[in-house]
Amino acid sequence: MEMAAQLNEMYTLVVQKVPQLFPDGTDVNVYVKSWIKLQELVFVLGGSLRDIDLHWDDGAGPLAKHFTTDELRSLIKALFQNTQFRANLLSKIK
Repeated sequence: MEMAAQLNEMYTLVVQKVPQLFPDGTDVNVYVKSWIKLQELVFVLGGSLRDIDLHWDDGAGPLAKHFTTDELRSLIKALFQNTQFRANLLSKIK
């Protein structure tokens, strides 16, 4: 959990500062293919299981657009303790 918090801090700083490198801050989406995926990763690292569930939205949410089911399941397993809520969420993500 401590490592996730540190990664969240570092990636949040990247997400805040990188757009300043472009004349038009929105250009970052054009030049960095995985920009939105990075933003979603920051969301997962700082979010709760409930937040992730809402962002997954049964495979129709923003997380589903940028992460495969295997990627998201692996992140959840690495970040959260084995609880019934985690098990239920993992079973929903297929």
